[in-house]
Amino acid sequence: MFVCLVFGFVFLLGWGISNRTYITELSGSTRIGKPAPDFSLNLFDQEEILESSTIEKPMVINFWASWCAPCIEEAAILQSVWDNYKKDSVEFIGINIQDSNKSAKAFINSNGINYINGFDQDGIITIEYGVIGMPTTFFVNKEGIVEAKWVGSIPDFVLDSWVKDLLNGRKINFDEFRAENRNNIFLIGD
Repeated sequence: MFVCLVFGFVFLLGWGISNRTYITELSGSTRIGKPAPDFSLNLFDQEEILESSTIEKPMVINFWASWCAPCIEEAAILQSVWDNYKKDSVEFIGINIQDSNKSAKAFINSNGINYINGFDQDGIITIEYGVIGMPTTFFVNKEGIVEAKWVGSIPDFVLDSWVKDLLNGRKINFDEFRAENRNNIFLIGD
């Protein structure tokens, strides 16, 4: 009996060590291929509330916090790609979580962010999207279906390519994208 327990423990330990999927990579995984949850978002720059159900175009939804190092890293990338596509039929939405209003506004101002941003005050949007790691970015097609998600600081070539796919009505295929970008595989993960 003792030998079986030791063997079982060693097996589980080896399996755990060899499992290379970080729990945060699972952030939002259950949303892929399903309708994006509707939400109401209190915007930072106005007393207005954004109703996601009224947006009838593709969306890039980014969950972030001012104290999150990868969020700081990707802020300029998101703004740059937004600047390139804001005249097209796509909407970028930043959803701040686990932050103070003052810190979030300071982050937005210091990074020159001018796409829609608001605060998930009660955490309901974060829960609905299954976010457990930041930053997490969702790509929603014009039919309201979550096409893809990216956990961590999103590289500019990924964001640009996937926004083009959304605008052109092409399905985002992560495996195909990974195969086409083998030279940048270190940016895409396992």
